[in-house]
Amino acid sequence: QSATLGDYEFRLEKVEPVKGPNYLSDMGFVTVYLGGESVATLFPEKRRYLASGQVMTEAGIDAGFFRDLYLSLGEQLEDGAWAVRVQVKPFVRWLWLGAILIALGGTLAVMDKRYRKKLVAGRSPARVASNVAAGTTA
Repeated sequence: QSATLGDYEFRLEKVEPVKGPNYLSDMGFVTVYLGGESVATLFPEKRRYLASGQVMTEAGIDAGFFRDLYLSLGEQLEDGAWAVRVQVKPFVRWLWLGAILIALGGTLAVMDKRYRKKLVAGRSPARVASNVAAGTTA
């Protein structure tokens, strides 16, 4: 079973039952190919927790600088095949770079001396307050 998305080919090699510390799961073994060469192996899971009986999906993720590959295992179909969700997300990590640049710009703006209020010589805060109360500006 395989799927192609963009230049990537995703092959579901097998699905095996796995027993975790507090869950039972079906773990998929998916090999990702780019140009005929293997670039990643992902292990998505469909977990059933023993205490609550809840079913959760654990995605298989291959993070990269220029793209992230996401793969989640769905339900098993009647013919023994599996429903699988495949996503290729380009430049996801670059969102963090944008946030860092925004924070850096804000920090530089706060540190700029032109935006700081200066006390004029001879105008102490107490004197300014008394002048404001008296209605004068000097």
